[in-house]
Amino acid sequence: MLLQSGDRIVFTGDSTTDAGRGRPVGEGLHAGVGDGYVRQIENILNVGTKNNVAVFLLDTVSDKDITAMLEKYPDSLNLFHDFVRYENANSHYMFTVPSLVNLLTGREWDCEHETVADYMEQAWKSERAAAFYRELADRGYVRNIYMLLPEAASDPSVLLDAFSTLKLANKDTKIDRSAFVKLIKLSFYRYFPMMMKPFFVIYTSDISNLVTRNDAMTSEWDFVTRMNEAPLAAGSYENAFFFYYLQGSHLPYRLDERGRMINSNLAPEYFTNYSEKEDQLAGFFYLIGDYIRQLKEMGLYDQTGIIILADHGNNQDRDADHQPIYLVKMPGEKRDAIEIRSAPVTIQDSFSADVMEMAGRDGSRWGVMSSQMPDEPVERWTRTFAKDNTYPEIDDTSFNVMREYRYDRDGDYLIDLWIAGNFS
Repeated sequence: MLLQSGDRIVFTGDSTTDAGRGRPVGEGLHAGVGDGYVRQIENILNVGTKNNVAVFLLDTVSDKDITAMLEKYPDSLNLFHDFVRYENANSHYMFTVPSLVNLLTGREWDCEHETVADYMEQAWKSERAAAFYRELADRGYVRNIYMLLPEAASDPSVLLDAFSTLKLANKDTKIDRSAFVKLIKLSFYRYFPMMMKPFFVIYTSDISNLVTRNDAMTSEWDFVTRMNEAPLAAGSYENAFFFYYLQGSHLPYRLDERGRMINSNLAPEYFTNYSEKEDQLAGFFYLIGDYIRQLKEMGLYDQTGIIILADHGNNQDRDADHQPIYLVKMPGEKRDAIEIRSAPVTIQDSFSADVMEMAGRDGSRWGVMSSQMPDEPVERWTRTFAKDNTYPEIDDTSFNVMREYRYDRDGDYLIDLWIAGNFS
């Protein structure tokens, strides 16, 4: 289905379509469209009418990958001239787990005393994470996340307080044991006289909430499909925070340089590549560029803050660049050409601060804003999973140790440490 600007989508159905809507129509929580699938579609298609903070996380992309992309596609970043590109960025972790959770919650993983699952749960339940998303909410920001589990959480219920929208798909099912009481109320409503029925009303949400699922969020390829088929539109809310998790330069490669899926069948040939790394990366930047172009057409670009980053650099090759990309455009910033800085930014230290500054809050309360990071060298650390035969093996994984590398130079020096095995 191809949609054009001005097209109208009409949802019709029973109480499932109507679930959670305010009365009268257009009032109440969830922007008047309820909390069901209609709201999910509205949020992924729409942006805020006043202020937006859009974050695009491209998995496994290093700054040298950007350089290689530009060698093949020199015009790939033409629409990104208002951005600052930090070519010496660092990530605390060289794998998506736990890098992503550290980024989104601000809590580091105590790998000596916590399992990954326990870390994820405790990170999202931490006061630091709660305060961050509460402050966004207090500023009137709808908070939307589009990504896959288990990178974010083994149990998505821990994300419900942080985000307004979780697009879900079925996994493990849990049933609320209070179902018996609600079914009794439903029986009373059925058989009691009319004057007594108001005391035993059961709403659709009372029934639908009896069953919760340990669910996975939308596929990263959904963003590709949506951007190729439907235009952006103004939502029924003023301020919005979006976090899009995208494939980036992670295998498999199946995007062309214009963001089109070459093969949309993810199984059984999941690991079959249909394009090159530079093609796929250029394709994602093409789609993000189209997002920017549409924001400009809607008159929303100037007041939008945008971050394009990776959770880690290239960890697929031994001598690859392990430093992630980090590109930032603050609201209102204008440049004739993209600015390249070598400031020693660590994404987990600057991300929350940059987001809050974009949302009109004091970013310095949440970390070191990337724009305030001096160019002078500082010691940074990054950790990675590894295999060490002197330690016992761990079930269900090929890794059994976590190694830390400390460095006070650029990514080339980190590569030298990695190859030489000079970890802390």
